[in-house]
Amino acid sequence: MKYNKADEGIRERLLVAGIKELENHGFNDFSLRRVANLCNVSCAAPYKHFKNKEELLLALMDYITSRWYILRDQIIEIYKDDEPTKRLTAVCVAYLRFLMATPSYITILTMHPAETELGDGLRGRISEPVARIIEDIIPGEEKYAELIAITAYSVKAYIYGTVCMIRNKEIEDIDGTVNLFSTVLNRIISVAQIKMDIIRRESEK
Repeated sequence: MKYNKADEGIRERLLVAGIKELENHGFNDFSLRRVANLCNVSCAAPYKHFKNKEELLLALMDYITSRWYILRDQIIEIYKDDEPTKRLTAVCVAYLRFLMATPSYITILTMHPAETELGDGLRGRISEPVARIIEDIIPGEEKYAELIAITAYSVKAYIYGTVCMIRNKEIEDIDGTVNLFSTVLNRIISVAQIKMDIIRRESEK
């Protein structure tokens, strides 16, 4: 379907309104009618751009995550010449700040399992770069395979545990949280590096 500039403008407005709707009402109570009202367009207007609520939410997922991709790639580029541990911390901290600034992203990330078609897509957006950076820290040799898997799991579990705390409003001090987050993340990596040295020494016996 071809869109003129006016149509593209309406689609953009619908996506922005969809973010507000998602933040205010969540997934289960998401209403295309309210989204249309927020944009001051007819109730039929959203269906010109999206077949149904699910298609709008998928478009919304891409809209939000495209912003994360831009930020993530900028961080990786800035820290490309630094130690992998520093690069990993920078990416994870940037992700945490992004989540704090984008509650609708958290809403999709923490959807009920019945809605994981959306949530699963988002979870991979952080898992992929985390896994790559961890493999820069721990050599991708067979003897380290289990350690890499455990470390990646620990980092991701820590990130999503923090996400749940943000969603439940257990976290309010952003700067304090970011500092603590970085400290714990570095501790996880330090433990992994110690275990890596143990595995290396044992394999050399």
